Amino acid sequence: MRPVIKKNTAIFYPQGFLDGLNASIIIEPSDSGFVISKKPNAVFVSLKKIVFFNKKGLSILVDSLKIIQDKIHCAIGFCEYDDKKYKTILSMFDGDLEFSLFENLKVMSLFFDENSDGEKKILIYNEDADQKNQLAIELYEMGYKPYVAKNFGDFKEKEDEYIKYGIVVHYSYIANAEHRINIHIKNNMIFYILNNFIDSDIVKKFDTVYHNNLLRVGFKVFVFDVTNVSSMNIHGVNFLAKLSTAGAEYGTTFCMVGVNDKKLSPRLKNDLEDSGIVLYKNMEEFLSDEEIQKESLSGGKVPEKNKKLTKNIIAHLNTFVDTAIHITEMLSQKKGKKKSVKIDILKLDEKKEYFIVLFGVYKNIDATFSMIFSKKLLLETCKIFINNSSKKEELYDALSEYANIIASKIKSDFKLHKTDIETTLPRVFQDLTLAREFFGDTKGVCIELDFEGETLELFLSR
Repeated sequence: MRPVIKKNTAIFYPQGFLDGLNASIIIEPSDSGFVISKKPNAVFVSLKKIVFFNKKGLSILVDSLKIIQDKIHCAIGFCEYDDKKYKTILSMFDGDLEFSLFENLKVMSLFFDENSDGEKKILIYNEDADQKNQLAIELYEMGYKPYVAKNFGDFKEKEDEYIKYGIVVHYSYIANAEHRINIHIKNNMIFYILNNFIDSDIVKKFDTVYHNNLLRVGFKVFVFDVTNVSSMNIHGVNFLAKLSTAGAEYGTTFCMVGVNDKKLSPRLKNDLEDSGIVLYKNMEEFLSDEEIQKESLSGGKVPEKNKKLTKNIIAHLNTFVDTAIHITEMLSQKKGKKKSVKIDILKLDEKKEYFIVLFGVYKNIDATFSMIFSKKLLLETCKIFINNSSKKEELYDALSEYANIIASKIKSDFKLHKTDIETTLPRVFQDLTLAREFFGDTKGVCIELDFEGETLELFLSR
């Protein structure tokens, strides 16, 4: 099937059914060769005329699209679908998508049309906060200034206006490296969202290396949300118990939320409690535990490891610095420049108000990357996330979202240079004393950046 090629995009238009029987004939080798010769920026399959599809059919098409992607490094995915199809695709692939989704051609054109109109009214909302931010930052880089809905209520309030006079981006998804178990962060606590039946298969799904790096950057509270788990057997319980026991070295607390007698036998409950896991019936009970909430913001120092700088870290310094400057310039609309670079410990003045965030980097590079904002620069940089609010809780959330964007861009930049890295979720410090304790006398590269009189400090260390 020959695709329709418009500007920088090639779109295949299959009809009827997409399953294991017919998906393989939609993009044949001659079609792939034709598309590769045209070198579009994006190659997508429209679901507009599809009445039925299954995972097997979509997977076959994704494999065909990947053959093209490997040759011309284009974006791939599916477009033109309704909300039911969107939710079905996310469910089929369990949030682990290696392709993008764009709900209609208007939305798709925003990302691939080189003649962008920066004055277009664009409203963005996605239930997945990481996706919402990623969609927003991509559009900012294209020259647009979208309105990012703060929550679903805010989105519904403005939706009609933007449908009439602009473009609504709601059921779209940009491919990125998602973890196989859904992980998110709230109030400096790491939540693992578990589903269905928990048995020995959790060992295959759980990214232990990623988890160990979360420990390394100092997170103190980890939560297993088992609200949507039907039951657990001894193999699944033993694995979670071992994680809790291993975390004791780091002074961490592991919690499990959504526990009842149907999911866990008395014996398995005892096994979890013996390993140090605190059990809660539901999220309300967990959130009302003030001691746990305080603990999530506590904890400075982690066990001493080899923290000496390596040549590998210093050799990649510019990638970290250039990304921080680029994203901060784009969001704050202030010109940034490097003011000073030196190897030293991180010095934090007790008289100043800092907003500090860090994330771990691992795999081909083993490092910790920290960013220290002045309040004024943070407000200007994160205005798309906070909608003119200056409440501290919202500033910390915005700082975390900013750090996620930086981490995602750094990963992309390293991939261009054939260097494979992973990053952890960001940890925000809400207490200067704890930050000073965490960094201690660790030496790293201290970079001071100036954004038209406002300072952003970067600290790259082990």
